[in-house]
Amino acid sequence: MVIGAGIIGVCSALELQKRGFQVTLVEADRPAAGASEGNCGLLAVGSVVPFSKPGTFKKVPGWLLNKNGPLSIRWNYFPKLIPWFLEFLKASRASRIQEISQGLAALTEHAFDAYEPWLEEAGIKDLLKPHETLIVYETEQEYRDDVANLQIEKDLGFDYEELSKSRLRELEPSLSDQFACGVRLKGWYYFADPKRLVTSLYDLFVRKGGTVVTGTVTSINVENGRATSVNFCGQPPESFDNVVVAAGVWSRKLADKLGDKLPVEALAGYSTTVSDPGIEVKHAITYAAGGFVITPMESGLRIGGTIEMGGVDSKPDFGRAKVIAEKAKRVFNGLKNVSGTEWMGYRSFMPDTLPVIDRASSASNVFYAFGHGQIGITTGAITGRLVAEMVGREQTSIGLAPYSARRFKD
Repeated sequence: MVIGAGIIGVCSALELQKRGFQVTLVEADRPAAGASEGNCGLLAVGSVVPFSKPGTFKKVPGWLLNKNGPLSIRWNYFPKLIPWFLEFLKASRASRIQEISQGLAALTEHAFDAYEPWLEEAGIKDLLKPHETLIVYETEQEYRDDVANLQIEKDLGFDYEELSKSRLRELEPSLSDQFACGVRLKGWYYFADPKRLVTSLYDLFVRKGGTVVTGTVTSINVENGRATSVNFCGQPPESFDNVVVAAGVWSRKLADKLGDKLPVEALAGYSTTVSDPGIEVKHAITYAAGGFVITPMESGLRIGGTIEMGGVDSKPDFGRAKVIAEKAKRVFNGLKNVSGTEWMGYRSFMPDTLPVIDRASSASNVFYAFGHGQIGITTGAITGRLVAEMVGREQTSIGLAPYSARRFKD
């Protein structure tokens, strides 16, 4: 059983099928219903600098005081976030930044190669657009402030190209004149519809004989160090030889019941997709000063970003989507209409930015794959491969120590 039909769960299910397992995929809602649906679709191969990078913690108070800033916290939820922020602070040490970046790089460097055969088999190679992501800066100082992070990426094999103001306009003629310079991130392509990516891979899984169950898993029964059955809400329990927990932020409750107290939090992200923006855009663009991404999707121009922390039971505040959509008018000449389809999704985020890819402590046949944060789409296929290798008792393609479920016990 694979619990969760987002990009991580679907890729895990396909890789397990490939190895001859009979796989049941369980989803409480529908495929791509969570963070996979409305994100900006970046194959962010060089996104290896953690959220806890130097200087971030000092900026948090200022962000919180700015109602239109990149980070928002629902204050009634804040007490529950204190343990998470304490772990976040630990992860901001210089020595940990280097370790975390190496752990992220080990995953992202396999992103394209892991996806390629599945895109071919599902007939969706057209979804991956070979246009590299641009970062645009309003001032030269903004760029210089970002150089340290770009250098970390470069040192780990993810290069970039400096772009002058005139070169930026050559690449994207619709860009505003306000940008002093930019960079092009080598190998950072994008999927033109992340929802279609997930649903197409899901359909491939079904065509290949996969079983699908709609339901909510409430707990996993364990005897003598092995899972014996899975309990559902309103349905009888079922038995499986192996269980993969890939339910994003909802994985936390299942892990808790298995004895793994993992500090995964829901970081809500917002986007607006403008079906008729009135401009032509080829590249995904990160607006450095605004802290959001703009991606040309099949369905229109998607403007997405921000971080909101308030738990999975809080109602969406689509005012945050409207704020970044309005800010997008600063990025392009001619972008007048920023009304469109608004979306909010929960990214499962660990305080050190690294996902959990490991066995459960109390059950040798339960496997975790969640907490991917902003690189879920990027690392979906390689994570699926690693999960299948673990389940099949194979040598994993990369070492899994950085993604241990026990790394927060020290």
